[in-house]
Amino acid sequence: MSDGVTRYDLMPIPPVEARTTWFEAGPIAIGVEYRLLDDALAAAAEKQEAVGLAGSAQAAATGLDDRGVSLHVCDSREGARAEALRFDCFQEDPHYHYISWRERFNHMLHLDPAAEGDPLAWALERIRTRLPQMLERAGAADPRARLACQVIAGADVVIEVAQVEALPPATESRQGALPVSLSARAARHLAAQLAKRPAAAAVRLGVAPAGCSGLRYRVEFADAVQAGDAVFESGGIRIAIDAASLPHVQGTSLDLVQEGLERRLRFDNPNARSTCGCGESFRT
Repeated sequence: MSDGVTRYDLMPIPPVEARTTWFEAGPIAIGVEYRLLDDALAAAAEKQEAVGLAGSAQAAATGLDDRGVSLHVCDSREGARAEALRFDCFQEDPHYHYISWRERFNHMLHLDPAAEGDPLAWALERIRTRLPQMLERAGAADPRARLACQVIAGADVVIEVAQVEALPPATESRQGALPVSLSARAARHLAAQLAKRPAAAAVRLGVAPAGCSGLRYRVEFADAVQAGDAVFESGGIRIAIDAASLPHVQGTSLDLVQEGLERRLRFDNPNARSTCGCGESFRT
């Protein structure tokens, strides 16, 4: 094709589950697979043969022999994973796909390693910085189906910022509610951290300038409450927020989620209009 896109009539071969590790991130799941293209095609052909659809996959398998890491980006909001993007970081022919199962299209673009460098590093950078735009091109059903961003809060926990687009500003009802609310899990986690710090007077939540979108969250353990702080309790935890940070976090709810061995504080912030692709900042 003159636009550099190869448009396939067939939908892509699903990942081989025995070789794929899945990572859930809100409405998105990412599968990491070491893909042997000949084996994968053979497995797909067997499945298709079992339902009477063998011909095209078996023909496609002839003469192919490539391998490498495949990254499968799926929309998992409706229970089943629907692949929207695939990055095939193969040794011989690295490429990537835009996929829509709803509209039944499978568009593939080749990578030029001489110009774009290591295919896996390139793919990870695209996921880190261009995922919303690529999901939109793939026709994701919901433009808010975006990978969650992450920022670091000291050494104890990773903060996960839910990535949203064009959310309305906080309403008056939100502004009149508790400034920040903690889930039971988040409260238990913070209580355990406070127990390790007998001198701490409160958990300090705030924002600071950072990244390409402007602000990042901060979670600290304060030895004293400062003049001008908004001080309140949620879940039995005393929380202090400075006056400059308060408008940016008003109405936010915090939850603690566990992913493997890593714990994440997730901020659901109604004031966040956008987050950066690099996963380190947000804008209100």
